[in-house]
Amino acid sequence: FGTQTGTAQDYANQLASQAKRFGFKDVTLCAMDQWEPIVKGSYEKKEKNELVVVCTATYNGFPPDSAEAFNKFLDAQVEQGNENAFAGVNYAVFGLGNKNWRTYQAFPLKVDQVLNDLGAERFFSPGVGNADKDIDADFSNWCAHFWTNTLAKFGVAASSSKSVVPTATLSSEDLSKTA
Repeated sequence: FGTQTGTAQDYANQLASQAKRFGFKDVTLCAMDQWEPIVKGSYEKKEKNELVVVCTATYNGFPPDSAEAFNKFLDAQVEQGNENAFAGVNYAVFGLGNKNWRTYQAFPLKVDQVLNDLGAERFFSPGVGNADKDIDADFSNWCAHFWTNTLAKFGVAASSSKSVVPTATLSSEDLSKTA
């Protein structure tokens, strides 16, 4: 996640909690600057393709504080012409912003485009949340479609106890995992 005020982190946390409830085992939640390839300086292709879901905002058209190193890494990869820097990564991006700003979605759109340019494969269409309206509804709607698509691709069934619509409240199971 790339966040300035905490909303993108909250959304990323909701997605990670849902992924665990659906039975996905290897779920990592981290700030964009703390993602392993950024810390190590390169992406090491995994045995199976990796799914990376990015929730990020734009801060006046720039990356939020927790995504500055990520942004610099992307820029460096583009400058070096490293077209396969993220080969083996499947990704989805949910961007947060306010349509009243001329820089609306500037950084999320950059992340989506540059990951694609660097060899990653877009797993699901980008989502956009408008803080000037009902950003939570935007996120819930995107999540419902994202999870429906994701679960179908991975052969996982949704149920009433495993909704595709996120919830901001943590279950007792989630609380025990974070304690």
